[in-house]
Amino acid sequence: MRFLLSPFIARSRFALVVLASIMAAAGSAAAQDILCGCSERRFSRPGNCLRDCRKRISCSACMIAPQCAAMQVQGFKQIYNQALFGIGIGMVGVPRGATNTALVAWIINNFWRPNRVTDFNMVWGAPENTSDWAHVEPAASSGGKMTLTISPDAIWLSPAGLVTSLGHEMIHVEQLKRRSTVRMAGLNSVLTAFRELEASSWETGSSSLAWSIKANEFYDCQAEDEKAGSQATLSCRQWQVRKSIENVRTGLRSAQFMGALEKYMNEDPWISQVWLKQNPNWKTAAAGPAPSDCGNP
Repeated sequence: MRFLLSPFIARSRFALVVLASIMAAAGSAAAQDILCGCSERRFSRPGNCLRDCRKRISCSACMIAPQCAAMQVQGFKQIYNQALFGIGIGMVGVPRGATNTALVAWIINNFWRPNRVTDFNMVWGAPENTSDWAHVEPAASSGGKMTLTISPDAIWLSPAGLVTSLGHEMIHVEQLKRRSTVRMAGLNSVLTAFRELEASSWETGSSSLAWSIKANEFYDCQAEDEKAGSQATLSCRQWQVRKSIENVRTGLRSAQFMGALEKYMNEDPWISQVWLKQNPNWKTAAAGPAPSDCGNP
């Protein structure tokens, strides 16, 4: 059932105004990994550079030239420059005519091992659907592949923003592979909130776990508004977890659902090892007021 699968779909970027500002904001110096070779001016996003960098015969135009240490990977720089700016056609190790699809594949295969892009049915979403940068859905049948859908606009994030968004989805992939003995009917809102909070905590580096992928080294490399959006999302997810538990606790079937919820929480590795230790009074804690632009789970 689609209803039962929906908790694993990636979060809506409700608080993020990045999309509206992608072509307008230059970003902060700390995240300016795109260089206009003709002016030596730096940009946080490829679209800003393409708009404002005036190419001349005697110099190169836009290219990724990272200031951020985590982005200093030659293969990534080569395929990013070819996919976004058409630079380096025919270079060793870079597919001729590298596309955005090849760039995404490189990121998953190299930055977010042990995942491989061939593990997924990877598709590009509709251009008008801007609610998610990407999302992953379970396989339609046993033995099938998960579907990874990517918004075309994700390419226009900062380089680190694109890498981080794909890493966020790999946390959801790991969650989908976990097994539980608890039947979660009636608890989908809590499950959704916990899954999204875990992924946001990985994204922002606010918690740690022995995840299959490495910790996010790219958070500080993002544009300031991207980081602000991630922090706003994290605050919302923290509240949504508290609120969804409060909704269960005060609901008509509280006695039935609270027991199942507690069992599930003790089985889940991130909840049991991280969240429960930070929230020992979770059974009685009030959710409190919602952060701005944060919906009731």
